[in-house]
Amino acid sequence: MEKLIACLVSVLAFALSPVSYNIQATSSWLPCSYPPPKFYPVLSWRFLSLALELLPVIGFTMLSDPISVGGLALSAVSVAAQTFNGCIIGLRIISKARSSHVTLLGFRTQLDLEIARLLIWGRNSGLARDELHESLQPIQPLLLDILGNIASSIESTDKLRSTYGIELLEEEANEVGRTPSPRPAVTVESLNLLPNSGLAAELQRQQSIASGLRKKTRWYHKVKWATWDEAKATHFINSISDYVTGLNRLLTESQKATYEEEFTAMKIAILGTNWAQRGSMLGALHSATAGRYETIALPARLAQLRLEFEMEEIAPSPPTVGGLPALLLPISHEGLRVLDPSRSCTRFRDSHVVIEWKTPGSMEVTGEPGRRLMEQAVMLATLFMALHSQPEVYRVLECVGYVDHRNNIPPRYGLAFALPPTCSPETPFYTLHEYLSSRAHEDFQPSLGSRFELARQLAKTFLQFHQLGWLHKGICSHNIIFFRRDGVDSIESPYILGFDYSRPNSQAGISDKPNPDPKFDLYRHPACQAEPPESFQMRFDLFSIGLLLFEIAKWRPLSNYRAGIGGAQVTPSAFVDKIVNNVNADLEFRMGVHYKEAVLTCLQSSFGINGEDPLDKRLKLAFFEKVVKQLNNCHA
Repeated sequence: MEKLIACLVSVLAFALSPVSYNIQATSSWLPCSYPPPKFYPVLSWRFLSLALELLPVIGFTMLSDPISVGGLALSAVSVAAQTFNGCIIGLRIISKARSSHVTLLGFRTQLDLEIARLLIWGRNSGLARDELHESLQPIQPLLLDILGNIASSIESTDKLRSTYGIELLEEEANEVGRTPSPRPAVTVESLNLLPNSGLAAELQRQQSIASGLRKKTRWYHKVKWATWDEAKATHFINSISDYVTGLNRLLTESQKATYEEEFTAMKIAILGTNWAQRGSMLGALHSATAGRYETIALPARLAQLRLEFEMEEIAPSPPTVGGLPALLLPISHEGLRVLDPSRSCTRFRDSHVVIEWKTPGSMEVTGEPGRRLMEQAVMLATLFMALHSQPEVYRVLECVGYVDHRNNIPPRYGLAFALPPTCSPETPFYTLHEYLSSRAHEDFQPSLGSRFELARQLAKTFLQFHQLGWLHKGICSHNIIFFRRDGVDSIESPYILGFDYSRPNSQAGISDKPNPDPKFDLYRHPACQAEPPESFQMRFDLFSIGLLLFEIAKWRPLSNYRAGIGGAQVTPSAFVDKIVNNVNADLEFRMGVHYKEAVLTCLQSSFGINGEDPLDKRLKLAFFEKVVKQLNNCHA
């Protein structure tokens, strides 16, 4: 009884405290739909009502099982933790409500993503474990008001029906002999976002907490849809999204950074899900996230497009992504200026373009092999045209189409990328390899901080490319380019080229071995150079990333290290051993332990992945955890 009295006093003190409604609302903290400060007394009294309703639940839980997960500590944070839990479970019940309407798939997918965002916020704020971070203690009332608004959106059946067009009915138990209602053919359970997002354990924990409250609330019963108003339901999603965004804005900068990392890991997990009907599920995911979460929508659409290409049994027409066709460009052989054996530069219409060429073998020019190669080139061009909508994420130049010179000598085809109007046509860009090896740039010594940032950008970009279901197959410093800024060398904005041998990461992708070249073979995994070579795998790309990170750390070309141990005569495995020894010798001193571990993980493929890994989902997550996040921890 004394504990219950103390709890009552705590709740009353909070709800009546001036601080609960004197907080200054700012645009940087709150979503646009959040009420202005003058309504805070109303919200506080509404929350007082909610808190008083929770008191019997708190008392029941403590008296029945004072040390269970439901037995939360007596404080304002405990009330907030229970309100947070109610929000998660209530939203989840709405998401899982049974219905035969396929149109609800998008709504459920969007709602599950908001639940995932709220779960991640709860972990970073500490509220998911009833341990609100001390930095957020001064704004407890504001957090509670926002959570209270989410709770009030779902606790009132009248509000759900009148404001959001949502009406749910409790399901009746099946009578004896009665045929149960059929499950819908396509439901959000088919996407299974939350369990596949890496948040299954946290969701299960919140459900365990809720089990202690089940007898005292009606939020936790099975329900089914009765009525559905799509426009109003969209307003419901937007409202919940605004409140979750407001909560995220209240996190500290370090908490926001951790939140972004967890949200990225969630996206990797979702996009890597090996659904039985993967094409349909990717289409549903794209439809649900387009215009809302483009970093999910775009890769989902492009991964779906790749599957559609692979299922084609005849040569497709030029495909489109968002109305952008992969154009066959009328660029002739005349007027091309050679940059290197695989690149040319020319003027096309009103701008300069760089063309990356691929020279097929004599048996690949015509017939079925030629058709498939061109199909893959068209697919890749279409991919890059779509990626330009997010240049900061994918770090690729704008693709303007493809060029078919298979009737020329030598026969070849290529992808054309637009160059910035400010670049010089004589020397449009410099490669990272030129910065590392050319005497013309020997005085260019980028700062440690700028090299850390370059390493981070490249690791994230290649991971994003792998998320699309493609392998690069040519990662090296020759294929990282930069444009000078006001005539000054810079590594601030890297772009990636060298996609001439890229292919889909699937059995349908055409995997051809690049032409032997000692300067490029240095960056290739030893298994790729064996006889016969292994089929290319994602871990081979990750190995090349490790060598690229090594070069950035040393600011020396990789060829310098081969020359010191016998030059071209050294075996690929011996060369790798030499690099690993060099990393262990002084890379921690130069770049820190986090950078060193990231490099070794790539070179030694120590990602801890055993057994089957469909779509390389676990490998992508491991690369994010052991490389990208390690690089995020590197600071000058």
